[in-house]
Amino acid sequence: MLTAEEMKQENWQVYKFGGTSLADGTCLEQVCGLIHQNVCPNLIVLVSAMAGVTDSLLKVAQTKHLEPINPFLDLYQQTVENLINDPSVTRGLQDSLESDIETIKQIFASLESNQLSHSATSIIIGFGEIWSARLLVSLLAHKNSQDPLMREVHELNARKIIHVSHGEMGPIVDWSKSQLGLEKEKNKNTGILVMGGFLATDLDTNPTTLGRNGSDFSASIIASLTDAESVTIWTDVDGVMTGNPNQVSGVKIIHQMSYDEAAELAYFGAQVIHPKMMSPLIKKNIPIFIKNTFNSNSLGTEISATTNKKQTVKGITTIDNVALVNLEGTGMIGVPGTANRLYSCLQAAGVSVILITQASSEHSICFAVKNESINLVEQVIKKEFAQEFTSGDLQDLEIKTNCNIIAVVGSGMTGTKGIAARFFKAISDAGVNVKAIAQGSSEKNISAVVSQSDATKALESIHSAFFSQSIDMVIGIVGFGNVAREFFNQLHKQSKAIEADSDIQLKVVAIANSRNMILKKSAIKESEIDQLSQEQNSENKSDLNKILEHLVATPGAIKVMVDCTASEDVPAMYKSFFDSGIHVITANKKGLSGPIELYEEIMRHSKSNWKSFYYEATAGAGLPFIKSLQDLILTGDKVNEIEGIFSGTLSYLFNTYDGSIPFSKIISDAKDMGFTEPDPREDLSGMDVARKLVILAREMNLKITTDDVSVESLVDHDLEDLSVDGYLEKLKDYDAEMKEKLDQAQKNNKVLRYIARLNPSGSATVKLEEVDSNHPFAQLKGSENIIIFKTERYSDYPLVHRGAGAGPSVTAAGIFADLLMVSIQLERFKGLNTD
Repeated sequence: MLTAEEMKQENWQVYKFGGTSLADGTCLEQVCGLIHQNVCPNLIVLVSAMAGVTDSLLKVAQTKHLEPINPFLDLYQQTVENLINDPSVTRGLQDSLESDIETIKQIFASLESNQLSHSATSIIIGFGEIWSARLLVSLLAHKNSQDPLMREVHELNARKIIHVSHGEMGPIVDWSKSQLGLEKEKNKNTGILVMGGFLATDLDTNPTTLGRNGSDFSASIIASLTDAESVTIWTDVDGVMTGNPNQVSGVKIIHQMSYDEAAELAYFGAQVIHPKMMSPLIKKNIPIFIKNTFNSNSLGTEISATTNKKQTVKGITTIDNVALVNLEGTGMIGVPGTANRLYSCLQAAGVSVILITQASSEHSICFAVKNESINLVEQVIKKEFAQEFTSGDLQDLEIKTNCNIIAVVGSGMTGTKGIAARFFKAISDAGVNVKAIAQGSSEKNISAVVSQSDATKALESIHSAFFSQSIDMVIGIVGFGNVAREFFNQLHKQSKAIEADSDIQLKVVAIANSRNMILKKSAIKESEIDQLSQEQNSENKSDLNKILEHLVATPGAIKVMVDCTASEDVPAMYKSFFDSGIHVITANKKGLSGPIELYEEIMRHSKSNWKSFYYEATAGAGLPFIKSLQDLILTGDKVNEIEGIFSGTLSYLFNTYDGSIPFSKIISDAKDMGFTEPDPREDLSGMDVARKLVILAREMNLKITTDDVSVESLVDHDLEDLSVDGYLEKLKDYDAEMKEKLDQAQKNNKVLRYIARLNPSGSATVKLEEVDSNHPFAQLKGSENIIIFKTERYSDYPLVHRGAGAGPSVTAAGIFADLLMVSIQLERFKGLNTD
């Protein structure tokens, strides 16, 4: 018999294979290969039941019938016949199986009541592990020639080794008895030793089990008893992940983590490991490796005492189906023992409390339990505090069901500034409300409670904030006309350069015109845009609410809606986009120059939701009219006057008009070249310029509307109701009037220009004026725009911006520049985490 001291002198390793690793013959062949690849002379292999077997055996115990296990028995026999050619071995396995089935029948036959004892149930549900161990021993012996070390293979009886008692927190190992049991059972055997996990004996020598996930606990017990070099848990995933791949895209393997980090993740639902299994290993500093049976080349995850402080957050995990309970009242303030009464009554009722948070004022205590416990919790608390509820010292219980707890975990979080800020900002950017917060003084875990319906988008945003190497910015574009198409093309052309420079992936996932829309989870391709011209149906009909819902549902760290419409309805939806965590960029002047109440509401929702709102293209297209004005004001300069030419169309018309060609002809030609709106009256009315002036005025905190702007329209009242063609034809009658104005200006050595002016008192004018031929306005070419800021600082030499002020290309460039301003916010998302 090997003594404990002798075993310590041997080099031992422990492997544990889960049920998915033993699902069928192919999986078992893979397991044998992994065992033979291990060159440790002494290897103890623990096995779970084959996938689904324990649940089937539990149904057998509950129903007292063998039918639930019959499908497995057929699979087991088929697996034995396919893997082992030796008839004597297959017959022996079959005889043992039949003997076990007979044992189950005898247990049922000997029942004096219809109730199985704990030990009888343990015998029945424990056969799954016994059958796996027995089959693997036979298969390894059959393939012994493939073992480079030619190690002997022996089976160990777990119930003769592991001795436990059962306490409130689960099985308690009797280490002395278990050590002695291992020494006796091994009986000087070395090589490959196989045993079933999950199985144990209680201190009265009755069969018992270690509970769900008990095979992992068995592995750690055996590793501790043998002072093993390591424990390797073989499963069907590549290791512990940074998040649940069923909930979060782009998860990564955590290659190294500490025991504490693993325990935190396991508590919060990570399925790869169980917190109970780590305790014996922590005491002896035995590392755990999580590896994939079906991808053995993957590095997997190492769990040990080592902590990688450089990687602040190791993983994100959740507890689903949680209810939040809030007990509050003035009667709690300063009264000792309230918390003790609360948690004592819950403990007596067998209720597990998952999360606790309490206000420092002692006015309230908030805690979380599983949804299915909530009725019991309510009954117990109302009974315990019946007198306080009656007297009014406590208010009615506040209960919120269908919640999720989301936690970020990492030892490197301790003492690192900004982790909580990034965590909660990511939740906020997903448009998710936090219902409760908890953090221990160790700072290794931050938890937040959110609605279950919001959990997935919160997880996506948090995971992206901490782990994404490249960050997704998802974009929706409405008003997909010439400007929007040009913006899309510029975006497509520059996306690779932006990603290479800043690790930001720009993805347009929604586009819409006035009729149709395209919604996709992945980036919309250029070849797909033509779908907008398809026949309208209920699926593709433009719907701004559906676009909003799609952007919310699409994973991405930053979400942006771009408004290229001229609609009055779209700006009314801006607040809904802000409230849903979506930034807005607009070239639409209607919302910013419309009713002052709408303007203030838009600005309020942008600020209260901490969402960017950029609108440079509404005033200067690609010229920085608005940003310059904002910078002047923010830096304390005083604006004395703004003047400029804000219409590319009107600039072109009057830069071109020299009297040699009738004014009506210039307008008609400009329309044909696309320099005007389809109806030139929209440009010539001056209202577009007036809207731009109102937008600039509101940046100066002047609460004016277009009604307050004195506008000289270049459209005679008699021409307003004509068709476009009728208007262009009738416009010829007014050529002489315009020629007379030009002649007068030339006589004065001046030129005609359509000018907007604004001063700090709110005086705003838009009209046709004569200016000196050496004035900056007279020097413009083509469709150039210009703005002049006269301020206290820029008094002698005003600040001037001049350049192309119309056309899809420059307007799209202005929108693009605004998008890049939003992307600057992504810098705070870039990971401090490096793996």
